[in-house]
Amino acid sequence: MSSSLLDLYHRDQQREIERKAKASSSGSAWVRKIQARYDKNTNSNICVTGEPGIGKSTLSLTLGEDLKPEVFIDKPEEAIDRFVTFSGGEFGRAIKDSPDGAVIIGDEYGQQMHHRQFMSEPNVALSNVLQGFRFKRYICFLNLPGIRYLDADAQGLLTWQAAVKEHGKAEIYRVSHPKFRGEDFHHKVVDEFRFRQPRERLWKAYVIKKVLNQERVFERAIRTMDQAEGVRDKTDGEMAEEVIANMEAFQTKDGSENKFDVTAIQEKFNIGIQRSYQVIKRVKRRLAES
Repeated sequence: MSSSLLDLYHRDQQREIERKAKASSSGSAWVRKIQARYDKNTNSNICVTGEPGIGKSTLSLTLGEDLKPEVFIDKPEEAIDRFVTFSGGEFGRAIKDSPDGAVIIGDEYGQQMHHRQFMSEPNVALSNVLQGFRFKRYICFLNLPGIRYLDADAQGLLTWQAAVKEHGKAEIYRVSHPKFRGEDFHHKVVDEFRFRQPRERLWKAYVIKKVLNQERVFERAIRTMDQAEGVRDKTDGEMAEEVIANMEAFQTKDGSENKFDVTAIQEKFNIGIQRSYQVIKRVKRRLAES
């Protein structure tokens, strides 16, 4: 077989593999439900959960290809740049600025919102964003380690949860609203979903953006830890010396001699009230000795 014929054969074979993969995904009961909501001008909010590296992003990107091939297949770099986000702010801006019918992915959202931040500003903002658009047929994916990262208000805006159990396989749950008796959200399995790897161009563009974001996350985390460790490493004596060197900043405004602002010392060194008084004692002792 000639080289050109062999290339043509391999190309046709690859197209057949992709066609079958797409058919197996698009033919799922769950994807048909998403498409039915889309046809009725109804949004879909999907929480994709699972341990790190198990395939949450893979599932979201694959469905982006299946549901919006004119963007995620034909313009993969643009798809990653505009519709794959790595922070709550990016996610909100994508929802605000995207055209009707867009597939929008909030990736690595667990790094932005810890599960102990229930009813925190990010959760409240997310709830406001998800409630703030109507009839735009958005299909939004939030990739999280667990649904617990979302507070009750945000969970109430979900349509489905896709729980990735292993590479290429997820269980799909319909998220129901709690009843008036105050019951928790209950879920009903609607499908077992199998998914493939996204196409190479899309995946490459995604990895580039993910690596850049991960570097920013690491830098921010290291800076936070360095600052915290610097505070903890200071002794009472070192903090007292800093107070003495900046007396005006730590004295109260009533003019009393050696009267110190305990709150200012607490905030400056991130310490409790008892330790603040210990630092003040050391300051007064050193001032008396000088």
